[in-house]
Amino acid sequence: MAGAYDAALPAHIAPPARRAGAEHVFHQYVVRVADRAVVQAKLREMGIGTGVHYPMPVHTQPAYAGRVALGPAGCRASETASAEVLSLPMYPELTEAEIAKICVALGQI
Repeated sequence: MAGAYDAALPAHIAPPARRAGAEHVFHQYVVRVADRAVVQAKLREMGIGTGVHYPMPVHTQPAYAGRVALGPAGCRASETASAEVLSLPMYPELTEAEIAKICVALGQI
């Protein structure tokens, strides 16, 4: 199903990165979008559910408070990613037609 997403995603949304020599099982299909709340709300209005599995970077979670050494730049990349990640529907029964509908909806946002 990840391949169907890869082929149908609108140009302004990049598919998840792959590591050479590794095979991904894609229990989640996570993309990054600049205005996540807006994208999520519009997809919800179209009847498309999404998820945010990692809403805050590790260094901001209470269990790690004061335990992560941050340099002068902090963890900007982690903070940016945590604000942009959005999990699209991904489950065994998902059809290519449903993926196409999701991707068309993303293209309209």
